[in-house]
Amino acid sequence: MRVRAAAHRQPSSDLHDHVTTPKQHAHNIAGMDVYKIARTASVLAAVGSAAALAGCSSDPAPEAGSDERAAAAYTTDLSGVCPDTVVIQTGWFPQPERGYLYQLIGTEGVVDVDKGAYVGPLGSTGVDLEVRVRGPYVGDQSAVSMLYQDPDILLGEINTDEALNLNAEFPTVSVFAPLEQSPQVLLWDPEKHEFGSMADIGASGLPVLVYGSDDPWVTYFVEEGQLTAGQIDDSYDGSPSRLVASGGDVVQQGYVTSEPYTYQHDFPEWGQPVDSLLLAEAGYNPYENALGATPETLEQRRDCLAGLVPLLQQAQVDYISDPAPMNERLVSIVEELASSWTLTLDANEFATETMRERGVVGNGADGTLGNFDPARVAEFAARVTPILAESNPDFIPVDDPAVVYTNEFIDPEIGL
Repeated sequence: MRVRAAAHRQPSSDLHDHVTTPKQHAHNIAGMDVYKIARTASVLAAVGSAAALAGCSSDPAPEAGSDERAAAAYTTDLSGVCPDTVVIQTGWFPQPERGYLYQLIGTEGVVDVDKGAYVGPLGSTGVDLEVRVRGPYVGDQSAVSMLYQDPDILLGEINTDEALNLNAEFPTVSVFAPLEQSPQVLLWDPEKHEFGSMADIGASGLPVLVYGSDDPWVTYFVEEGQLTAGQIDDSYDGSPSRLVASGGDVVQQGYVTSEPYTYQHDFPEWGQPVDSLLLAEAGYNPYENALGATPETLEQRRDCLAGLVPLLQQAQVDYISDPAPMNERLVSIVEELASSWTLTLDANEFATETMRERGVVGNGADGTLGNFDPARVAEFAARVTPILAESNPDFIPVDDPAVVYTNEFIDPEIGL
């Protein structure tokens, strides 16, 4: 199964790794919340630990073969303009939400267990690709942390609220949005309740189980009056135990790509469907898991990004259109990593089908996959800025939200 329990899951949102209060920061240091990363001081404080992790093994890197499908699909010559190895730091373990990155290498790549990476030729572009996993391989640090520590990393996964929150001290510019909508949801028992909106959930008075009661999305819906503060319960542990114990009388946070499947098929104590509402559908819709760089890297690697970003777009189109080969390889990659994270092929198939059906992966309003909608970013920034200012005493609002993204490298002709 795809474990989403507190100790084994993607952070309660990659969205909010850096959006933490001083109180949360203290908890991070104490080890009480190992998957929330402190937003500023820890970015620099962690340099030593990352260097130690990177140097902990002297084993030679494994060698990968060339994947014929990838070689035929991704042919742009990147040699001479990109590094010999393009390094991308992800925000979590291999999973369908990140399948497009692995698609660029294809099924013939190899797993570097010591580094926590999938490595191989990036098609027939003349360069290699190294897709790095988060988790213990980088001391549970976020991609933004790693971008500012390791100059070998070209791109890392960044979320819009994270980018806005850190812009004053650790600016990033996102260049590609693989997900059109965030997969985060609230879910419930459809046999007991029928909700069509966040306001419906609020009006029910049911407890809403979340990982962090001060996550910006929670604050947003409470301040909007769609949920009440009294409903919020931050004791959610990733399992359906409270859902079972309450007889279906709670609402829970989750991912539309995961919990609806695992709750029905991997937790026999529940073993039935759940219904869900995307946070994006309810009005909180950052670009999640966008790929971005530091401004300095963007300037230095502009020619590289001009060739690479359209390949990222095409890889997402290819993966979501025919996910079966890479879904199977993702399972074996995770098995080779031999960590606490697990995948099954059935769960991967559910995730890719759901991403298409629920619009998690799709074109923007202009028919292009992977670009940023300026109006959407501006509207989101207006919504989240007061929340970030309240929770982060060092927060400095951006004068123009356009500084955290660019469509410069996007090919407008690529879409589903």
